[in-house]
Amino acid sequence: MSDEILIWDSAEPPPIHQGTIVLWRRLASKNSTTEVSIPALIEKNSNLLKTQYLAWIYDLGHAVTQNSNFAGKLQIRENLSYWWMTPLTEKFNYSRSPQITDAVRLMAFDFWASGQTIIKVEFLSSNEELMSCLQDWCAKKNIAFTFKKIAKKVSKISIKRRLFNHLPLLIQALVVFALYVIDRWDFRKVGVLEWRESKAKLSFVSYLFNIPTNDLKISNFRSPYWANLPDELDLQEKKSNWLHLYIKDSNFPRAVDAASYIQQLNSTSKYQVHTTLDSFLGIDIILKTLSEWIKLRSVLNKLENVLESVPSGNLNLWPMYAKEWRASASGPSLIQNLLMLNLFDSAIADLPEQSVGTYLFEQQPWEMALISAWRTSGHKKLVAAQHTTMLFWDMRYFHNSRTYEIESESSLPLPDLFAINGPLAMKMCQAWGYPRSKLIEVEALRYLHLLPLQKPSPWNPRSKKPFKLLVLGDYLQENTDLQMQCLESAIPILPKGIQIIIKPHPNCAISNSRFSTSGLTINEAPIAQLVRNCDAAFSSATTSAILDAYCLGIPVIAMRNFDELDLSPLRGIGKAAFVSTPQELALKVAELVTSYPENSTPTEIFTLDPNLVKWKKLLL
Repeated sequence: MSDEILIWDSAEPPPIHQGTIVLWRRLASKNSTTEVSIPALIEKNSNLLKTQYLAWIYDLGHAVTQNSNFAGKLQIRENLSYWWMTPLTEKFNYSRSPQITDAVRLMAFDFWASGQTIIKVEFLSSNEELMSCLQDWCAKKNIAFTFKKIAKKVSKISIKRRLFNHLPLLIQALVVFALYVIDRWDFRKVGVLEWRESKAKLSFVSYLFNIPTNDLKISNFRSPYWANLPDELDLQEKKSNWLHLYIKDSNFPRAVDAASYIQQLNSTSKYQVHTTLDSFLGIDIILKTLSEWIKLRSVLNKLENVLESVPSGNLNLWPMYAKEWRASASGPSLIQNLLMLNLFDSAIADLPEQSVGTYLFEQQPWEMALISAWRTSGHKKLVAAQHTTMLFWDMRYFHNSRTYEIESESSLPLPDLFAINGPLAMKMCQAWGYPRSKLIEVEALRYLHLLPLQKPSPWNPRSKKPFKLLVLGDYLQENTDLQMQCLESAIPILPKGIQIIIKPHPNCAISNSRFSTSGLTINEAPIAQLVRNCDAAFSSATTSAILDAYCLGIPVIAMRNFDELDLSPLRGIGKAAFVSTPQELALKVAELVTSYPENSTPTEIFTLDPNLVKWKKLLL
C-alpha cells in the first residue's frame, strides 16, 4: 500500500497526520495501527542493525585510496595506524558520538521501509544533518521529501565555552594543548626514577580517580578498579609497577595534590612503584607532539572525500559524521591523542622488561597508544582487563568480525588476552567475534563487595518501617537531569511514607538545594553500604551501579531514555522494570510496596571469588 509518512523526531506527542507516523524517539501508542516506533524496531532487530553499523565502520577503514586502504594511509608507528584512535573507530555513542544513535535509527527505518510503498516523506526535526541523510535516501528512491524544522532543546553553555567553540579548530587545539601541559606540569618527573629502576615484572595501567578517602591513609595503593588484588600481590611479595592516568576529583582537584600522593606511595610502599603518565612530560615530548600534529592534520583533512563516498547499503551516513571528522582531524582530540601516544612511548620504553602488563579495557584511544608502545618496547604478555559491565549497545567494545581476521601493520592493535569478568560478558564477546584464543575469565574485581552472598531482608508490606528507595545517579549530566526530572514529578504521586535516598555518581554532583523541600536526602556513602540498606533502587539510564542492587536480589527500576540506544546494564536480563515517565515510576514503586519479588544472584553475571584464584593464575 502506498503511503505518505510523517517522521516525527521528538520526544513530545506527534501532530495529527492522516498517514503513517514514524516515531523517531518514542514508543507507539497502545493499539495504534498508524504509528511505527523506531526504538521498538531497533530492539526487535538489534543484532542485524548492530552488525550493519559495524560493517560500515569496517568498510570505511578499508576504503581504497591511492593503492592503500584508508587505515594504511594513517600509519604513524610501525605497529599503529591512527585510524584506530579516531572517533569513528572508538564509536563512543555513550558520550562523545551521539550521532551513532541516529545512524542506527536510519538503518532501522531503511529496513522497515523496504517492505513499504512510500510516495512521500515529511520530516519534522531540528537535526539538519539527519535531514540531509533522509533527503538523499528519498532522492535515490524517487520519493518526494519535505522538511520542517522544529525547535531544538538548547543546553545551557557557559559564556567561556561558547567563546571557545567559536575559535578556529587549530586555535582550539593549541589552547587545549597549552592548558593541559600547564595543568599537568607539576607531575613532571614524579616517580620516574623509581619507575626506571624498578625490579618488578608486573605492570598495571589504571586511572587515578575515585579512591575511597579511607584508602588514601594507608601505605599501599587501593583502588575500586582493582579491589584487593594489590594487597594479594603484596602478601605474596610480588613487586608491581603502577602507571596512573590522572582524572581530577574531590580527593585530587589539582595535579600537585595527586603528585604528592604518588610520592607518598613510593616512600611507604614496599612492593609497589608508582608514577603517572604525565610524569614523562618534557620539552622533547611537546615538540615531537606539535610536529606530528602539523603533519597528520594535513593528511586527515585531505582524506575526508574518501570516507564520504562509502555508503551503508541505501544510506549515505556521512552528513552526520562530517563535522565530527573535521573536528577530530584538526581540533583538540588529535593533538591530545598524539601527546598521549608520545607519553606512552616514553613511559613504556623507560620500563625494564615486563612479564605481564594489565590495563583497564574500555577501547579508548589511549589503549591503542599503550599497545603500540608495549609492542615496540618488546615487553611480554599484555592483558586488557574488563573492569565494568559490557553493554550490548556500547559500540566501543565491538568491531566487525573481519577486523580480527586480518593481520597487518595497520590492523587493530590487540592485547594478548582479554580478561573478562563473568559469564554474561564472556558470552557477549564470543557472540561478537572476539578471538576465542584471547579470551580468559577472571574474577570481577569491582564487584567482589557483593560477597558474601547474604542478602538484605526482603521488604515486608506489613512492616511499620518506611520503604526505602535508593536513587542512583549517572556519570553523564544529561542522564542525571532526565532521571531527576522524572523523580521530582513523581514525588507527589508516590505512595505515602516512602524514604528516598539519592546517591550521586562521583563525576556528577547533585545539589542538596534541589530537593530541600521534598524530604529527600543525598548520601555519598559507598554503594555497597547503601544498597544493603534499601528496599528498591531506581537508576539512571546507563549507570552500572544498579547491578549492585540487582545482584543482591533487591528490586530495581531503570530509567529508559529514548534519546539514545538502550545502554542499561540490565538490558535483556532478569526482572528489571524500565520506566520513562513519572507515572510509570510511581506505579512501579507502588507495586513493590505491596508485592516484593526476588531477582537474582551475582554469579549469573560476574565471576566472584575473594581468593582471586583466576587472577593469580593469570599474573603469577
